[in-house]
Amino acid sequence: MALGAVVLAAWAIGPAWLAYSSLGRFDADADEAVQTLNSIAQASETGEAIEQTEATRPEPIAGETTFLLIGTDDRSGIDDLTDFGAFEGRRADVIVIAVVDADRAEVRLVSLPRDLVVPDLCGTYDEIRIADALEGCESIPGETVLQLTVEQLTAISIDHVASVDLGGFQEAVDRLGGYEICVEHPVRDPASGLDLDAGCTTADGEQTLAWIRSRKTEELVDGRWQTIPGANDLARNARERLFLTDMFQRVIDATNVRQLQGLAATVAPHLTLDNSLDLPRLIQTGWNMRLLTTDDITTVAIPVADDTLRSMAVLRPTVDVEAFLSE
Repeated sequence: MALGAVVLAAWAIGPAWLAYSSLGRFDADADEAVQTLNSIAQASETGEAIEQTEATRPEPIAGETTFLLIGTDDRSGIDDLTDFGAFEGRRADVIVIAVVDADRAEVRLVSLPRDLVVPDLCGTYDEIRIADALEGCESIPGETVLQLTVEQLTAISIDHVASVDLGGFQEAVDRLGGYEICVEHPVRDPASGLDLDAGCTTADGEQTLAWIRSRKTEELVDGRWQTIPGANDLARNARERLFLTDMFQRVIDATNVRQLQGLAATVAPHLTLDNSLDLPRLIQTGWNMRLLTTDDITTVAIPVADDTLRSMAVLRPTVDVEAFLSE
């Protein structure tokens, strides 16, 4: 999912060209997309019940490079769909903004819940869940619509977009030797396929994905299964941030070039990048990250409250997001 950031770091060390050719690409011109979206809005101003939000783009900040990292729920890379439902298509299951400040050697990760309510730039509704922006509209690819939606919400200018599907997530975790999950009691979630014993487990990619996807986590206490308090989309976000920070650091600390090359080659077929993120930029990004430690990586979560939207459970920001992120 958010393994896109991990792969970016790996490219600077391994022979990048071996995996580069297998990357997916999408045509992205955010400035042109803004004009398209606003022309749609102007054409539908009369007689429409929905007031479409005008799309705008924030100014970039000198010295910072920003990435929108998307983990999609595209199931096409999964052989066994038992725990993934029958949904066809793609939605944004994980949404993380990575702000890389090369001068200060710092990375800030801003995690956005997939059920966060945002204005619908495509004008179908007044508001939508942010995850649904990945469906796109008109001739604009979903990644670009999601990029503009995130920019509108946060006032953070996005330079590049990378998305990885569920299959790539699982394989990358396995390549890195698993991910340690520690729990006080046995936990499960039939909806995600989660099933872990008490204590610390080095989970494989399948169980790691189930842990991060779980929104109805139950634990076995005194012989009874009970829902863990706060097991929801916010818990998912907290797990995503911890996972990304940990895996990011493991790649940066790695000295085994073959392992890094293998990771890049494994994830590349599942990874889609915007067409402006070329090989030199990938290498430079990884080089800028080579000296980072976990102390240099900060994570941010936006305060939200439960709400409903067209009978769907959603999360609504309780702060002015732009002001909150600029503090």
